[in-house]
Amino acid sequence: MQACQKTMNKSQLLLSFLLPACSLLPIHADDFGLWTDAGLSQNIGSTGLSADVDLGFRMNNNWNSVDRWSAGIGLNYDLTSFLKISTGYDFLYSYQIANYEDKYSSTTWKGYNLENSYWRPKNRFHVDLKGKIDVNRFTFSLRERYQLTGYNSVWYRKDKYRYNIQQNLDGTTSYILQSGYPESEQDDKSYKTNHYLRSCIGMEYNISHCAISPYASFELSNNLSNGFSIDKRRYSIGADWKITKRQHLSIGYVYNDGTDDDDESDLHVIEISYNIKGLFTKK
Repeated sequence: MQACQKTMNKSQLLLSFLLPACSLLPIHADDFGLWTDAGLSQNIGSTGLSADVDLGFRMNNNWNSVDRWSAGIGLNYDLTSFLKISTGYDFLYSYQIANYEDKYSSTTWKGYNLENSYWRPKNRFHVDLKGKIDVNRFTFSLRERYQLTGYNSVWYRKDKYRYNIQQNLDGTTSYILQSGYPESEQDDKSYKTNHYLRSCIGMEYNISHCAISPYASFELSNNLSNGFSIDKRRYSIGADWKITKRQHLSIGYVYNDGTDDDDESDLHVIEISYNIKGLFTKK
């Protein structure tokens, strides 16, 4: 009973860091999502090298639909006590919502195309360089990530609608579907790649004799294929709970402003991450 109460107190403390800080971030967004992942990391001897694997999924549409599944592997190497280099690969299976596109319009008729929703595989590679420095109980970090995403080609259905516009005697307007429509055809999204530099600064605070550490971060996604333009900003706050020496649970809030090759749009997100470190290391 005492252990259960202790766990509840830690969970409440975790939320006490998260909820007040949410009010400090931007509030406008098009959607509300949930991002989850579970990972396992393992040191490889005493070489400074470690490997990790993770699985995840994301929900959008106010948690009503899944829009991405992912699986990743990576390697990390400690160059120094404060500088780390990492590389990894992620397989992403992403959902693209239907897209409405006006094609023709006049005073007598109009038309539009509807690109129906589809799932699309992506292959993502990244290389990170991350530095950190401790100042009293604060840890400040800077991570620079080069990211290359390849979009596999995929077929989808396109529906074409064409209407005659009729002005009625009572002043109303009628849209009469033309003969032969809607017209459907198979189209394809061809293979493409996107290159980004993702820069992230972060801060974490180590509370004395406490297993919970609050954190905050800010990230910019710079489009290297479009003149280094900033396509997305991401604000994150939350807390990491060291459940045991090897198990960590992180709960955070993310505000995503803009879109890059993740096609996320503007949204609020609850992010939950569970990690096990050194599962195969002897105690």
